[in-house]
This record gives sequence, C-alpha cells and structure tokens, in this order.
Amino acid sequence: MGFHAGHVPEFLKAPILLAAILLAYALTNLVLEEARNADTAKAAKADRKPE
Repeated sequence: MGFHAGHVPEFLKAPILLAAILLAYALTNLVLEEARNADTAKAAKADRKPE
C-alpha cells in the first residue's frame, strides 16, 4: 500500500490513519442504521392488521 511504498510522507501517516479509522466507523454506522431501519419497518408492517 501507500504507507509501505513511500507514497505517504511520514508526518502525514498518523492523520491519514485516523481519518481512515473514522471513515470506516462512519460507514459501518450508516450500514447498521439502515439495517435497523429496515427491521423496524418490517416489524411495523407485520404488526398492522389486515383489513
């Protein structure tokens, strides 16, 4: 990757790593929230009585 090949300067490695970790956290949080919303919608739909 870029760290081992020397593409990233040494003084930028820590901020880039922190940004990558925060990005991964934010993306997984979005995915989990979508899954939670889908489960809630499915449960609400199942709770409705047929007319």
